[in-house]
Amino acid sequence: MGAACVAAAGCVQGTPPPPEQSPAAPVVAEATTAARSCLRLDLAPLKVVRVDEPQRRLFVVAADAAETPIAARVRDLDSCFELTDWAGRWSLSVFTDAALARYKDDDQVAEAVKDGRWARAYVAEYSATTKQLTRNPAAPP
Repeated sequence: MGAACVAAAGCVQGTPPPPEQSPAAPVVAEATTAARSCLRLDLAPLKVVRVDEPQRRLFVVAADAAETPIAARVRDLDSCFELTDWAGRWSLSVFTDAALARYKDDDQVAEAVKDGRWARAYVAEYSATTKQLTRNPAAPP
């Protein structure tokens, strides 16, 4: 028996020792839930009025712009989205008027952007990337 075969347990003459196994690769969590299913959560007092799936942005309306209920719903959404392909890559725009809950370059809100109604209605924004809730994101610095 060769030296390599003597050192290897279960080695039969003429058979090379079994290859060493590499350490197990880390298990990567995969999306187990569709992002759309998170929109079925009870988000009161927020109401989802528009979803931009390619940009992973939710447009919601809140009658009351108080930070506490918005932050609570953000935590609920963040927990749900962690199980989806939106994990850490979604954002939320909070408006007080459903008609203005759009991107500012959208032609449907052009007049409201010009006269300042859009900026006044845009009361909060959340970014899952930075984990930051920004109040009045369209207000001048």
